[in-house]
Amino acid sequence: MKQTSRRLLTILAADVANFTKLVSENETGTLERLAELRSIMDPIIESHGGRIANTAGDSVLASFENPTSAVQAAILIQEKHGQSNSTVKTSDRVRFRIGINIGEVTQQPNGDILGHGVNVASRLETISEPGGICLAENVIEQVKGNLEYSFTKVGEHFVKNLDQPLKVYKVGEASIPAFEKATRKVQKWVRSQYFLPLLLAVVLISTAFSLFAVYSQRGDESKVFDTENLEDFLSLDPTAEELLEFFDLVTTGEFGDSKYYVIRTWGAEFPLLEQIAEVLGGHIVTITSQEENEFVYQLTLEDEGHWIFDGNLALGPLIGLVQDDDAIEPNGGWRWANEEALTFTNWKRGSPDNSSGNQDYANFQGPNVPKTSPTWNDTTIWKRSFILEVPNP
Repeated sequence: MKQTSRRLLTILAADVANFTKLVSENETGTLERLAELRSIMDPIIESHGGRIANTAGDSVLASFENPTSAVQAAILIQEKHGQSNSTVKTSDRVRFRIGINIGEVTQQPNGDILGHGVNVASRLETISEPGGICLAENVIEQVKGNLEYSFTKVGEHFVKNLDQPLKVYKVGEASIPAFEKATRKVQKWVRSQYFLPLLLAVVLISTAFSLFAVYSQRGDESKVFDTENLEDFLSLDPTAEELLEFFDLVTTGEFGDSKYYVIRTWGAEFPLLEQIAEVLGGHIVTITSQEENEFVYQLTLEDEGHWIFDGNLALGPLIGLVQDDDAIEPNGGWRWANEEALTFTNWKRGSPDNSSGNQDYANFQGPNVPKTSPTWNDTTIWKRSFILEVPNP
């Protein structure tokens, strides 16, 4: 009889974003797309030395001996899936989220893997953007310098049975810019020679810069952007539908005479958020009653990914409450950004306190433990999402 064994492995966890919703809207089409994407994913995992351990519905769990191979496989999967999705209508697209962690796991006699290392990888997968990849810090430590991709820290998240918050990084959607790649290749080649063909190097680098400039200015023709280029996207005067499609997570709901959007931007300046609101015909949310506050708060929890856990705090989406620059600290001068009358507030106990200086904006924030709450706090910036209110016509 085979016995279970414990091993240190790199775990790749993947599942389809909003799978239940996709199936409810178009079961046949979604399952066909899932099968197509799996036919792309599975061979990539195997060709990179991975072993698919567990599958259930839309989820895939694979183990790798080598963390670099795991990340390379994930990047290639998302690239190939993106190419495949570009050939179908937006409404028919199915996108995987991927999380990768290094941890000790228990291998079952049937080949399945279990354990805390798997749980962490699964948690990272839920944090990931659709079409994106999130990595634990222990993976970053192993792969940095081995891959020509950017890695950006997106925050710290508490995980069950883990005393300290998990530091989470995301893989950039694109590799190092073309001109930088070309420069690195030229530098590497030059270092391998006993003489410097300077003219050739200059020509190659100049060409790379030119190509990069042309690619970056495709603008209206391609509208291919990532979340770091929101300002560029807005400069194209997108329609409301195009703008909503740009974001990786948008949660919607209706209350009273308005429609509400919780939009994940991964960070943007307040004036940029007001531009988004203008395109969509609304304003950053104003909350005028306890009932509206409870509705909006529950909307922020409907889809996981709008809150971020930083240290012992739970930081929620930004609301439209701002403070005048010359206001008396800590709690004077608060008003709604659209100049609507301020008739209701829901500050958490002891707030606003401006403990970090003049904090001019407000967001949902939990108490001083990593737990969400319908209360507010003042902040200098927010970490992830904001809430938009659009009055019904």
